[in-house]
Amino acid sequence: DAVYAEENADSGRTATASPYARYATGNLKKMVFHKTPKTLKELSFFNALGESVGLDVFAGHYLVLNFWATWCVPCREEMPSLDALQSHFEGQTLKVVALSTDSGSADKPKKFLADLNIEALEFFHDPKSQAARDTGLFGLPTTLLLDKQGREIGRLAGEAV
Repeated sequence: DAVYAEENADSGRTATASPYARYATGNLKKMVFHKTPKTLKELSFFNALGESVGLDVFAGHYLVLNFWATWCVPCREEMPSLDALQSHFEGQTLKVVALSTDSGSADKPKKFLADLNIEALEFFHDPKSQAARDTGLFGLPTTLLLDKQGREIGRLAGEAV
């Protein structure tokens, strides 16, 4: 996968880090890129209509999968940047999926997004945090980069701003 590794024509070796790592600034420099893409468990969560969906609905897209919650201060700070990122890539092969891990109903996280004037991001909710557990998260926010096959190619634990 070209996003993950590139061939070095001079040495015949494959790079062990993403060629895009050089573009990271600020906290994004802390992103860990995997030597080989990691296959995730099948994840399930809810969309704005309360329908159960999984990563398969994003097949063919690179994903920025961000796990957040309303009580998480850094999540509040990075949400406008995630919204701007989704707006910038609208109609392209990159999709930002901001997945609320707030327990209970979707009312509180929906209000949180409305209060921040988040417009480009679709709403997704994982009220039991099962997707977070299935990906081995230790804290919030955490952002995963997924390739077009839904495999994890990078991970940032902590704020992306």
